Amino acid sequence: MTTIIPRWEWRTFGGDLTVAAARLQASGTTGAQASDEVYLLSALCDANVKIRAGLMDIKHLEQVNGDGLEQWQPILKAEFPLPAETVTRVFAALGLPAPGLQRQAFSLDQLTAELVGPEPRLRALAVHKQRNRFRMGGCGCELTEVVAAGRVATTLAVESEDPVAVAQTVRDLGLQGIPNQSYPRGLKALTGMMGNAPDAGGEGAGRCFAAIDLGTNSVKLHVAERDAAGHWTRVLDRSEVTRLGEGLAETGRIGRE
Repeated sequence: MTTIIPRWEWRTFGGDLTVAAARLQASGTTGAQASDEVYLLSALCDANVKIRAGLMDIKHLEQVNGDGLEQWQPILKAEFPLPAETVTRVFAALGLPAPGLQRQAFSLDQLTAELVGPEPRLRALAVHKQRNRFRMGGCGCELTEVVAAGRVATTLAVESEDPVAVAQTVRDLGLQGIPNQSYPRGLKALTGMMGNAPDAGGEGAGRCFAAIDLGTNSVKLHVAERDAAGHWTRVLDRSEVTRLGEGLAETGRIGRE
């Protein structure tokens, strides 16, 4: 029996990858491959659930280390049609209970049309990848053009069973300090499916989010913009002293003022 060893992964979507790409090219390519895949994206979690080469493929996030690297463990590869029991496992990975299953087995079309399509918190996203592979620092590296929902992004990944090697290779590529972003998170940002609910507007880039903190002494407002690569830019950060809790300990009530 083949033992599957979890791999540590680091990935970024978008941004200026010119220098890193040149360093990878200098190391020499180990091959290129094009593929068409379908990702099942959940608004409730960042599960890595996809269909590739006719197989349902699920990876589970085992842990995140101090460098922000993610360790992913493959937990399922299954051929279609999927038995109802396997469909239940797919929905569990996506953070949802399986809906009423009216079939003993589901083809890919039946799964997406009958189960995924009607669920507003899920999305079946067709993704085309043009991957170029490299070896650097003992790690597998990929520079990939991703096309999804009419949008294009370049993603660069470094992976290995050795997290120290991955962290060092990221530094050697000049990409240290850039947040790690898995495929599910990157695709949701690229296509506008971000946060805890699908994006009704369908706009993935240039969206603003606001948080309001009502404290006992002050009210704080923070507004930030998130781009298609998942990076945040502060738009507004304000605080007003309101003293809502003044006298609360003595009276148990918020004052009229």
